[in-house]
Amino acid sequence: MVFGSALMTTAALIVSIPQSATATTTRVLQGSATCTDGWYPSSLQIAAPVNSGYTAAQNQVAVPATHAIQFTNTISSTATSARLDARCGGFFGENAYFSYVPANLTPGTTTVNVTWQCSRFPVYPGPYVHKCDAASVTYS
Repeated sequence: MVFGSALMTTAALIVSIPQSATATTTRVLQGSATCTDGWYPSSLQIAAPVNSGYTAAQNQVAVPATHAIQFTNTISSTATSARLDARCGGFFGENAYFSYVPANLTPGTTTVNVTWQCSRFPVYPGPYVHKCDAASVTYS
């Protein structure tokens, strides 16, 4: 019966491992976006990593002094890039193409802070390209 009691002790140890030992799978992305034309950016969509699906920018706050929009999203801690699509120029319903320079991220659990500079420009034969470039990435 020694074997049976040893088996029960092992089973009890396996069951009692705390769930908090699992790794963190998300992190916070704090973003800020401005448009070169002085308008507030609109229709902000974030993708992290860039080839994943889009999520609307969350908790958006307008900053009147700079016409920036600040937002906070939760992203995967393994994401190595982030992309922002936004509209500039106050044109909310026009057909448009989107372009970007992604934010290159270091995977981890610390908060990542990204500043995007967005612009809108015509292309022949039209319509317009809305482009957001990652200008800076910091961690806190």
